[in-house]
Amino acid sequence: MAHIIVHGRLRNHPQLHQLVAEYGAPVFVTEYPGHGRVCARDLPEQCTHDTILIVVGGDGTLHDVVNGLMERAPEQRPLIHLVPLGTGNDVARALRSVESDTVTWDVLRVDYLDLDGQPAFRYCINVADIGLGGEVTRHYDGVLRRYPFGTGYMVAGLKGLKTAQRSATTINIDDRVVESTILSVCFCNSSWFGSGIGINPMADPTDGLIDVTVVANISAGTYLSYLPRLRAGTPITHPKVQYFRGSRVSVTTTELLPVEIDGEHVGTGPITVTVVPQAITFVKEQFHQRLKRA
Repeated sequence: MAHIIVHGRLRNHPQLHQLVAEYGAPVFVTEYPGHGRVCARDLPEQCTHDTILIVVGGDGTLHDVVNGLMERAPEQRPLIHLVPLGTGNDVARALRSVESDTVTWDVLRVDYLDLDGQPAFRYCINVADIGLGGEVTRHYDGVLRRYPFGTGYMVAGLKGLKTAQRSATTINIDDRVVESTILSVCFCNSSWFGSGIGINPMADPTDGLIDVTVVANISAGTYLSYLPRLRAGTPITHPKVQYFRGSRVSVTTTELLPVEIDGEHVGTGPITVTVVPQAITFVKEQFHQRLKRA
């Protein structure tokens, strides 16, 4: 049995029509931001870990779906087959490197302050960030989202580098304390974000840990000079770029810095990130086809 959740702008995509014809699966079309969470949360009770949920869209659609599934009991979370027709598709990029037909990922729980300054939390399937990433998505979520993704995101990135604040910061990684003036702290379940930036090549979404990239007070020019290495997924060797790993990370800053989760500007710090191990299982097309024939 299969169900399909599709981003609203893809409702007439030929690949969606092909999936419906092939599987005869019911389709849930998202109509507003966050609707994917509601669709996933409210799937029928018979949608269990023996069921396939086909997610048609990008990282934002997947983020919403994962948050909806995390409101269900673990045994009520179907397997996810991702059809990456979004803009960034960073999760799909990570999944392509997986050799097995199925892989079960951890999920990060991110606690922060929402846009009204109230305590809130979301689950993160890929990467969350405080500082530069939040500033870039803040710019992109404005008028730049109306432009073609490549153009809009590039302009947002340049604006973010220009306007991002640096802040004195205390970072607690389990029992370790790191004091730094930061441009950005990234909390990585997977390696890629920002449409192909390998912010933490060592990140492993199956190890029960958070991989942390701390980018200290570097200039915009220095950051841009390392973009080719980031695009190649190569670790950065620089005294102001550090990599850590832990099961619980909290960040407090003297300045109010923006927070993004899976490519969406959601609020501000302080921020605390913990791990929900082995929470979501992805399946590849080969496994999907075998299950369909069974």
